[in-house]
Amino acid sequence: MQKLFKVVKILDDYKLAINAGSEQHISVGQKFLIFSLSDEEIIDPDTNQSLGYLEIVKGTGIVTHVQGKMSTLESSVYHSSSRRVKRTSPFSALGSSIEEIESDKTQEPFDEPKIGDFVKRVN
Repeated sequence: MQKLFKVVKILDDYKLAINAGSEQHISVGQKFLIFSLSDEEIIDPDTNQSLGYLEIVKGTGIVTHVQGKMSTLESSVYHSSSRRVKRTSPFSALGSSIEEIESDKTQEPFDEPKIGDFVKRVN
């Protein structure tokens, strides 16, 4: 079973600290999923067996700083917006071309993380 860590400090909308560091083999660049668990247990309607609790994803983060017993994660989710530009050249036999230009890349904040939320390593 994979080791779960926890959020111990919310630094801002884009950064948080977790209770794992170099002593737990955490290193800069590792990626983690931040999540909480649903309040109610999910039951399979066919077997009436417990499926466990649903993970409510708060975001993913990359380790940016490591100390002995804690690390800092920064949101690794970015939103890119692009626009299409149609260019017509009088010298082109084809007449025009469409070019897609990436115009803006913005970092997305974590989705309301709380102290005590779970953190697990992802590839």
